[in-house]
Amino acid sequence: NGYKVNRVLDRFLRQRERGMREMTNGLMVWAHSAKRLCSKNAEALVKEFGLSHVEIGILGFLHDHPKLDTSRDIAEALLLAKSNVSNAVENLVQRGYLRREADSEDRRLIHLKLMDSAQELIQRGETDRTKLLAQLFSGFSDEEMKLLRSFSQRVYDNMQEMLRE
Repeated sequence: NGYKVNRVLDRFLRQRERGMREMTNGLMVWAHSAKRLCSKNAEALVKEFGLSHVEIGILGFLHDHPKLDTSRDIAEALLLAKSNVSNAVENLVQRGYLRREADSEDRRLIHLKLMDSAQELIQRGETDRTKLLAQLFSGFSDEEMKLLRSFSQRVYDNMQEMLRE
């Protein structure tokens, strides 16, 4: 009888492991597809304003997260190389979308602030993002959205914990 229990348990664990592998692959495909969709969604802004996807992403990030306003914050949050952020920031400063501001307590720390000239681009980006999300989540009930938000947050929290290890 113990043999049968062990066989059943082994089969359950193998199926769970196979399911986790499939889910992991699915998450990777989902993440890649989401990134491609966001890039496609920003293409009109890229063409109209003559900025790169990274530059538009930085402006949007600073708008959404005004307290995370150093190049280091941006590089860490957006998973970008510091050199890419530095080049993009320099271009955005030169084009008048950003300004640098030294920290009042630590002069080595440079904060990045959005200029008024960035507002049109940011508003257009917000409108485009709202349309994208409405289309992406059409047909989802409020309860399904709550569950999705909860599950997504748990996965994100687990990933952040794993990255800290």
